[in-house]
Amino acid sequence: MSRGGKGRLPVAPTADARGNVGNVGASSGRPVADDAIHPLANNDVGATGGRPVPTFEFDRDVCTDFARASLLEWLEPNGIGGWASSTVSGAHTRRYHGLLVAATTPPVGRQVLLSRLDEAVTFGGETFDLGANRCPSAIHPRGFEHLAGFRQDPFPTWNFELGGARLTKTIAAVRSEDRFENAVVVRYDWTGEESVRLALRPFFAGRDFHALGHANEFVHREGTFDAGTLRYASYDGVPAVFLHVPASEYRASPDWYNRFQFELERERGLDFEEDLFTPGVFEVELAPGARLVVWISTAPLAGRDAEGLVEVERARRLATLEPFSESTPLVRALALAADTFLVRRGDDLSTVVAGYPWFADWGRDAMIALPGLCLVTRRFDQAKGILRAFARASSQGMLPNRFPDVGEEPEFNTVDATLWFFVAAWKYLQATNDEAF
Repeated sequence: MSRGGKGRLPVAPTADARGNVGNVGASSGRPVADDAIHPLANNDVGATGGRPVPTFEFDRDVCTDFARASLLEWLEPNGIGGWASSTVSGAHTRRYHGLLVAATTPPVGRQVLLSRLDEAVTFGGETFDLGANRCPSAIHPRGFEHLAGFRQDPFPTWNFELGGARLTKTIAAVRSEDRFENAVVVRYDWTGEESVRLALRPFFAGRDFHALGHANEFVHREGTFDAGTLRYASYDGVPAVFLHVPASEYRASPDWYNRFQFELERERGLDFEEDLFTPGVFEVELAPGARLVVWISTAPLAGRDAEGLVEVERARRLATLEPFSESTPLVRALALAADTFLVRRGDDLSTVVAGYPWFADWGRDAMIALPGLCLVTRRFDQAKGILRAFARASSQGMLPNRFPDVGEEPEFNTVDATLWFFVAAWKYLQATNDEAF
């Protein structure tokens, strides 16, 4: 990357031959050594209430091996079709990776708004860069070399060891039932014995998630900063991002950083380089034992408690495991994986994302998957929402095969989706005896 001048046991299914991935453990078709993945014991508790959470852990040897850690992908879905996603190493390997990939017309219209937020920690006369990027001639910076481990229970969490102290970073996609909002919270916990200076530099893409961006004269070079919040939109017509860093200072330093490389795009034989724009950098002081909670969203925080929303999301995910409190870690992991694919469509409907990172909702896939995703997991209201969504979109007895990502009319090019609809409806009736529906 060059700077421009002023101008295992997976949490979700592993990558398939088309490159679609679920959560941690996806390996793009390439094997990851068994000893890289450590599912914890059945009685290990990763969150509140004493209920076991499927926890997956990668040790220092895995995390500090760039090639190995870059094969391990994590995904934080937001429940409306958007997500945050990257790799354990911190380096993006796909054009679909990003810290805020927003569904602008939920659950479709996906755009990579904020690609990444790179950190640098300064204390004791030394600066530690925590990010990682593949560049044409080097890996820079090399933050993965400071990793002591990675853990997901349920949120992806990195432990950095810096000069004998530790900084823990957690990323959580949060959701709100009363608004279609794409939001991610990044939490930093500092456990050192002296204060540190944390610098956060955002890199914006502002593009369709299938595309790649390059340096140009049309990018907006400035945002507005007030009371810890930067409001920035990359281009005219692109949604603004609200990035709130409490008690921070912001220094404008607009610039292009060029030639970020995405290795899996190279392997697919596609364009694999992108330029990203940064309007400036945040700086904030962290006292010993301090926690910093960063809000990244298409809507302002507006007095809400960002950390409280993380705990609400943790509790929501725990609730999905209640029917499986006596099950094996694998079964509980599959229950959480099912949650990944269930998203909202409209105010009162639900649907199924056919696969990450690029598929939207497909009628045939949704009907086949509905019994396992919704009935086994006892998510009956969402099952009804899925059946209603596709019934309302039917035409002359046909169910749509897919809803295009850019919002055109549904496509009707499947022979048996309607038959699978009747199968799914019958399975729902067997599971619930809900004849009124």
